[in-house]
Amino acid sequence: MEKIGIVTIYDAYNFGNRLQAYALQEALRKLDIDSDDIVFKENIKGKIKNYVKYVLNYKNARYKMKRKKYFDEFDKNISFQKISNDKNLNIKNTLNQNYDSFLVGSDQVWNPEFAANNFYFLDFVSNSIKKNSYAASIGVSKLSLDDRKKFRDMLRDFNRISVREINAESTLKNILSHNSIETLIDPTLLLSLKDWEKVEKKPEFFLNHKYIFMYFLGNVSDLNKKIINQFAKSNHLEIIDILEVRNKYYYSGPSEFLYLLHHSSFVFTDSFHACVFSFIYDKNFIVFPRSDSLGNMSSRIDSFLNRFQLENRKFNGKSIPSFYLKHDYKTSYKILEQEKMKANSFLLEIKSDILKNNQIVAKRLCTGCSACVNACPKSAITMETDNNGFAYPKIDDKKCIQCNLCRNVCPVLNTKQNKSIERCFVGYAKRKKFTNKSSSGGIFPLIAHDILKNNGIVIGAAFDDSLKLSHIAITSLKDLDCLKGSKYLQSDLKNIFSFIKLHIKNKPILFVGTPCQVAGLKCFLKKDYENLVCVDLICHGVPTPKLFYKYMDELEKKYQEKLVSYDFRDKSTGWKTYSNTAFFQNKKVSYLQKDSVYMRLFLSNLPLRESCYHCNFKLGNKYSDVTLGDFWGIEKIHPDMYHKEGVSAIIINTDKGKEIIHTIREKLVLKKCSIQEIISGNPSLVKSCQYPIKRNEFFKDMDDLSTDELLKKFVPNQFIFKKILKKILRR
Repeated sequence: MEKIGIVTIYDAYNFGNRLQAYALQEALRKLDIDSDDIVFKENIKGKIKNYVKYVLNYKNARYKMKRKKYFDEFDKNISFQKISNDKNLNIKNTLNQNYDSFLVGSDQVWNPEFAANNFYFLDFVSNSIKKNSYAASIGVSKLSLDDRKKFRDMLRDFNRISVREINAESTLKNILSHNSIETLIDPTLLLSLKDWEKVEKKPEFFLNHKYIFMYFLGNVSDLNKKIINQFAKSNHLEIIDILEVRNKYYYSGPSEFLYLLHHSSFVFTDSFHACVFSFIYDKNFIVFPRSDSLGNMSSRIDSFLNRFQLENRKFNGKSIPSFYLKHDYKTSYKILEQEKMKANSFLLEIKSDILKNNQIVAKRLCTGCSACVNACPKSAITMETDNNGFAYPKIDDKKCIQCNLCRNVCPVLNTKQNKSIERCFVGYAKRKKFTNKSSSGGIFPLIAHDILKNNGIVIGAAFDDSLKLSHIAITSLKDLDCLKGSKYLQSDLKNIFSFIKLHIKNKPILFVGTPCQVAGLKCFLKKDYENLVCVDLICHGVPTPKLFYKYMDELEKKYQEKLVSYDFRDKSTGWKTYSNTAFFQNKKVSYLQKDSVYMRLFLSNLPLRESCYHCNFKLGNKYSDVTLGDFWGIEKIHPDMYHKEGVSAIIINTDKGKEIIHTIREKLVLKKCSIQEIISGNPSLVKSCQYPIKRNEFFKDMDDLSTDELLKKFVPNQFIFKKILKKILRR
């Protein structure tokens, strides 16, 4: 699913900005677009400043603190990405790697009086990522010459621009030579009355009396107060002023705000969003002019009233005549439906822009599983390697028939939830021949042995004579050794999925790979075959093959011999203290994992595929029958199960997986354990590794610097590495 980062105003106790933030996320969700609101964490300086304000204004502040819990409760409906506002933090790297596109809006994000700093103009966004605005409000009717220049400079590289007020559209068109500027409705209007009723909440102290909902953000003149009070008295109505600090209804959040407005008899306001919700809820409302310390703030209300032919809802400044007591919004609602279509079309265009260059899925999420390549009926898709060494699908537009099969088999776009874990074990093979060349407890070769004995096919990752890693199929026990052991780089799947589909009906097949590779296979096949057993591995992430081949070339130059094989998990020095061993034609060279340049770079997370930082296939989204990995920490959790040749963590995900382990049960030393015990030593089972701030810089330098130089520059501190190693190595 595409993901958009939203930049909007986040005021702790403002009903309007919180409701529009929720509405935009909900509207995007309905279009299958994921999103976060990006907000700054409060630093220590800010906390101290707010505490001082609290002390100096204790009487009013204590009321606001009581209201805070209602806002906190509503915030559970909104997805936030909280970032530090530390000046030393590289915001570009922190944010740009998380999102496919950025959008600023709605609310008064471009109001020059209080909001329009560079962050609200998306100045942190990389050139390769699209910038858009949705119903951004300038909030004032005119811009100064300085503001006009700023807007021109900051908005010229926006992809699509939409504003909330008609006069803002004309203002920007006079400033910019931009092809796409339009006026769109506030996101709160994108949701229906039923949508809003779902998030309403009745206040605990609510009494079923008829009342006027009074909501004024600006100053209310004495004359207007008198008129409102007279109207309330003559119509036997109470007045609920939700902003009056000493009023019991002051203790309300956005959900209570909606309920009180919805169940009122009349709404008197100078607020844009109170007008909008009065319209949505089909309420009688009267708009009073607003003028406060920020100048005239009525342009956005005027734009709303004019657009929906509601000009007669404006207060005449003298009295409340009888025609105010009746309303008919039928014509206005017809206009609203047209505006919704226009707005949704705009948002879908943003989604389409993300999938630029005919991408199947956003590049940062693509796992390179090749399901799309295997599924294409016209062979219009090939896997091409980018500058970083990772393979991505490329579509030939001339061959493509727009059948969408590629998207239908993409595991990222079709992620399933599978929260059932049948059983967990700690175990290892009884016979040394199974554990000898395995990374841990020898469970995979035992399963493979059983499949091959039944005239089956086993498919896994193996090096060829040039040390290129790809998935191959074997049918003989004598070939099994090449599939054993971990290989810490991404394998090439080629057309192995099509091969499996061709043979699956006639032979039992075992496929072993990373969680995303198994997911790709299952999505390609579209159904579960009885003959197919899938095993995935506890995966830390896959580094670029380019780094390994670079390291391999350096070793050959250093030792003046051709490298013929490489063992990432040589257990001759112990299972827990394994070595990396390079086998040359006439000798071998070993490095303990803590001394291996390649392993240190791998475990730094710098060379990993981008999708590994957003993995969709952690515990709870598994496609495999069995998950295998090292049982790190076994000596503390189950010391009786420690085995110097290696111990495996075994997670059974399906009934088929349970049957497979039962078949080899007599050949194992096995003991039940809990999933929490496995996770304690393998946190990557449930969470992706963190995106390194210097990742982009690392890949820029990878061609020019040696692996030793890369290590020195990006992983310089041996002591820190040792501390990290204890945590990461067990993933």
